[in-house]
Amino acid sequence: MDTTMHGFRLVSSSELKEIKGTADIYKHDKSGLTMVHLNCADTNKAFAMSFCTPPENSTGVPHILEHSVLAGSDKYPVREPFVELMKGSLNTFLNALTASDWTMYPVASQNMQDYLNLVDVYMDAVLNPLIHSVPEIFRQEGWHYEINDGKLSVNGVVYNEMKGALSAPDRVIAEEINAALFDNTYGVNSGGDPAVIPELSYEAFCNFHKKLYHPSNALMCLYGDVDLDRVLALADSYLGKYTPSTREHVGDAAKLTAPKVVTKPYPLNAGDDPEGKAFYMRGWVIDHRCINEISAMEIIADALFNAEAAPVKRALMQSGLCGNAEAYSSTEIKYPTCYLMLSDVKADGFDKLSGIIDSAIKDIAEKGLDKKLLEACLNRYEFGRREEPAYYPKGIALCMNAASGYIHDGDPLSMIRYEDTLAFLREKLNSDYYEQLIKKYFVENTWQAEMRLVPEPGLGEKREAENAERMAALYAKLTDEEKAKIIANQERLKKRQSTPDSEEALETIPQLKLSEAGDGPKPLEAEQRDILSVPAYVNDIFTGGISYLTLMFDAACLNAEEISYAGLVCRLMGKLSAGEYGFEQLSTELMLNTGAVETSLPAFQKAGEEQAQPYILMNIKALTAKLGDAMPAICAMLKYTHYNERARLNEVISMIAANNRSMLANAGNMIANACKRGAYDRHDKARLLFQRGNDVQRADDGPELL
Repeated sequence: MDTTMHGFRLVSSSELKEIKGTADIYKHDKSGLTMVHLNCADTNKAFAMSFCTPPENSTGVPHILEHSVLAGSDKYPVREPFVELMKGSLNTFLNALTASDWTMYPVASQNMQDYLNLVDVYMDAVLNPLIHSVPEIFRQEGWHYEINDGKLSVNGVVYNEMKGALSAPDRVIAEEINAALFDNTYGVNSGGDPAVIPELSYEAFCNFHKKLYHPSNALMCLYGDVDLDRVLALADSYLGKYTPSTREHVGDAAKLTAPKVVTKPYPLNAGDDPEGKAFYMRGWVIDHRCINEISAMEIIADALFNAEAAPVKRALMQSGLCGNAEAYSSTEIKYPTCYLMLSDVKADGFDKLSGIIDSAIKDIAEKGLDKKLLEACLNRYEFGRREEPAYYPKGIALCMNAASGYIHDGDPLSMIRYEDTLAFLREKLNSDYYEQLIKKYFVENTWQAEMRLVPEPGLGEKREAENAERMAALYAKLTDEEKAKIIANQERLKKRQSTPDSEEALETIPQLKLSEAGDGPKPLEAEQRDILSVPAYVNDIFTGGISYLTLMFDAACLNAEEISYAGLVCRLMGKLSAGEYGFEQLSTELMLNTGAVETSLPAFQKAGEEQAQPYILMNIKALTAKLGDAMPAICAMLKYTHYNERARLNEVISMIAANNRSMLANAGNMIANACKRGAYDRHDKARLLFQRGNDVQRADDGPELL
């Protein structure tokens, strides 16, 4: 039987229960490309080309390259193929992603011809970009010098993007702790550090592409019900010119032989009070990759630090030395790492908090985790693996997992398969397996570091002044010839940016024809029923055994003063005691039986009405078999939440306030956009008023509420 198609040789085929399909791995022998087809009945087809791109420094070369290859290619020589594509596409996803050690170019569509159009443009972009003949692309997307009014400055898309990203202290501390933990690629900023980005030369940028954007260093991932013959024929047309080359690997990092403690400042506006605005982060590194252990550590981190009943979190919050404690894991890198982040830390709290963390973890390793809490966290982990992603197609998420598995484990399926791992982890619930991992990776592990980020009023202004001095000194050293060259490059870039694409160039971009568009998505048909005299709308669709239930309560009866508190009340539900459930017991019960229960206060505008009305929404998602078991706790939340628990209320409001401040720092532009839209649209104005605006303020006013 011939198992080769358009130069792609079938290497293996195996059942993949996680998608109710098969995983077929191919090798394109002429180019060295590895391809995996996650073959299933899903019509929302996905495609991704992923390259191993570990940077050696913080110049941001993989990030700049990600932007730049999508700024024109040999076959599609327009300035923004990305934008032009969207004008004639039915895509369900179209983007590019830079991780710490890989770069991905994913697309998705439910229309086969549209899918082929997207694949065509993206393959030409990554393999045949214009960057080698048009240096203005590098200057636009990366960085360039400008001279305006006799002053020298730096400009560029990624340069400015990273200046904004690294203005948020929680992003800064995440970068700093990685620098403390790792002396390999994970210790540098793949996105780019604005202080270092101008060190990247055009030559080094082009060489990075020539070396790493080779099919031998790539994984091509297909997902869903694709026309394999047409896709592979298209891919082969791009791969035929290559010969196999060396595949890139992420270099080893030296394991720390003793825990490291680093303290650094971050900018606070001059005149602001620094008290209670410090940040603390701890990181623990696993020195090898074992999927069972990586998954177990995610569950352990949830049980120690994230759940409302998590013992380390409880000890930290009860100390009054920080406003919030949250943990997350990086499992997609060569050395999986667990991070704990504390925000709103008091100036004298660092040593005490560090002691609390160590003492609490050691105590748990010796005495054991609460088994019901551990099972609840395992259930939450399992739910997360089984549920469809909320913000992008399932196929895109699986392409990301395939890239990480291929780059670090040599197996694109290692981070996609989970059934055997879940069975193993559930079997270990009644053993000391989890406690032994806590002892190994948290208590006895020397590969850990803590980062203390201290606010320094006026530091931002000081750095701006120092940068201005550097620019002035550099400008003073420039010769007339060098100045003329900068101005000439600046003018060439402006000309490229202001010159429209020719009609001939625009016509190269494939546009889906109306005859190819099909009938479009089928509308969901909701069946109306009465349940206990309450109107209900039921959608009978496949959800993988998960039930989604939304309860809507008309909040139009609330007056303006009550509305201003209602958003905060919604955020408190599920975090306070309710009925006979203590808040820890309530949290564990909900985690045991649901994927999540979230309450919010949006506004909706009924058809034919001008005024938007507020509603309290409770969104519940649970495995269908467990939905009934969850109802007693959910009913207690709705009817009997203890809003008079002053100590717990103060604790939760402090956590909400800390999250709000982080949100404002990281997503202030989104709030500003919402405010802007509210000036023109009644619905947006009502939604902003009811849902987010006031509970931000009320949370920050927490002590006064009590």
